Amino acid sequence: MSPSTFGSSPTLTNDASEVSPAIHEQHLQFQHQLLQLKQQQQIQQQLLLQHFQQQQQQLAEQHEKQLQERIK
Repeated sequence: MSPSTFGSSPTLTNDASEVSPAIHEQHLQFQHQLLQLKQQQQIQQQLLLQHFQQQQQQLAEQHEKQLQERIK
């Protein structure tokens, strides 16, 4: 493909008026999927953080018990 024909494709431009409706619809679907994935990732991060905090609390409680046993 010659350099002069490479840049002439309407799908490679940023002009929305030259993009076919099918490509536009596909773009909207990809944006929606990306948003869903970002939301899922955020939920997973929150759950992971909660799990970590629970484990940290349990370890702190176990450590406190061990210290109390040594004092007795």
